[in-house]
Amino acid sequence: MRDLQENVQHLDLAWNYPTNVPHHVLPDIFPQILHYHAELTSRLKLKTIGLRRPDAEFTRFNEHIANFVQQNLLNSVWWNFRYFIDPELGSGIGSRGASLEYKQKLLFDMLGAFDDPTVVDVGCGDLEVTRSLPVSRYHRLDVAAGALEIARSKRPDWRFDRIGMDDLIKEGDIMLWPRRADSPAHMRAISRDDYEAERRCSTSPGRFGIR
Repeated sequence: MRDLQENVQHLDLAWNYPTNVPHHVLPDIFPQILHYHAELTSRLKLKTIGLRRPDAEFTRFNEHIANFVQQNLLNSVWWNFRYFIDPELGSGIGSRGASLEYKQKLLFDMLGAFDDPTVVDVGCGDLEVTRSLPVSRYHRLDVAAGALEIARSKRPDWRFDRIGMDDLIKEGDIMLWPRRADSPAHMRAISRDDYEAERRCSTSPGRFGIR
C-alpha cells in the first residue's frame, strides 16, 4: 500500500490478535479476530497465552469448537490432526500408562484361549496396545490414514486397511469391548461365542475386533 501511495489506517491489534508471540509483548485486551497460526492443542483447541482477557475469549471460542467437533467434524479428520500435531499422545491416555498395561494383560490372557487366533482390530490407532501380541493373522482397521502410517511402521508384517464409518467388518476370535473409554476397569474381553450369546439378549449393536 505504501508503494501505491495510499493513505492507510492500521487496525487496532484487537482485530488481528496473534497467539504465536510471547505474551509479555501483547496487550491484555479482548481480541475481535484471533490470529492463531498453528497454536492448537491436540484436542483441536486454541492455546491460552496467560493473559486474562485474551484467555477468556479463547475459552469462550473453544466451547464453540468443542460443540462443532462433536456435531460436525469427521472422525478421520480429528484423528489425522491428533497424530500429526501430537504423535507422543497418539491414541490418548487410554493407550498409555496404567491403561496400556491393563489392556495388554487382558489381551494376552484372552489370546491364550486360542491356538491360532484371527484378530480384527477396529480402530487400531497408533498400535501401542497391541503391537507386541504374538499373533500372525491380525487385520488392522482405522478411519485415519495418519494412524495407519504410524501403526504400519511398528508391525509391517500385519495387514492394515483404511475403512469408512459404514464399512462391513470381518469377525475375529475375540473382542475387546470398551463400555467406558475413560476407565480401564470398564474394559471387557469376550470370546465370539460369549458375545453372540450376549447379543441375542441385548439390543446393543457390536462388532468383533480389538479396539
